[in-house]
Amino acid sequence: VFVTERAAGAIAVVAVDERGNITSAGRRPSSGAGPFGFAVTSRNQLIVSEAGAGAVSSYNFAGGALSLVTSSLSTQQAAPCWLVLSNDERFAFVANAGSGSIGGYAVSPDGVLTSVSPDGRTGVTNGSGATPLDIQVTRDGKFLYALQTGTGTVGSFAIGAAGTLTTLPD
Repeated sequence: VFVTERAAGAIAVVAVDERGNITSAGRRPSSGAGPFGFAVTSRNQLIVSEAGAGAVSSYNFAGGALSLVTSSLSTQQAAPCWLVLSNDERFAFVANAGSGSIGGYAVSPDGVLTSVSPDGRTGVTNGSGATPLDIQVTRDGKFLYALQTGTGTVGSFAIGAAGTLTTLPD
């Protein structure tokens, strides 16, 4: 189990045995400030949003420890919080609560992250002050939905083959 410790700037690894007992398996400093949302690939890679640093990072998990792959890649946006993977795990999407946008990042097979959009805005919400927080990809992998607390709406985006997002009506 992974636990991001935003205030401490760390990521904890917790071992769980077959009876559900937990023990600390270690802790490492986050690549950037404020580790927040994260997702784990089927290749044992941890992709993390860093709300305090305005960045995303990635780690490999092997031998009970995390090793850094991509160090604090700037989102060029504010307050990247919730993070999800596309169904095929080729892309990570992060809700930039402070910017009203969704950032997209290609995830290579070895866990290296690269931005899908030069300005960090892969998807832009409808209306100012949308404040996207929680995001989720549909089961079929074709759409991404964002809870937009600032406008009281759910934003919707079509996911393109290259990880692009097309804004749809809220």
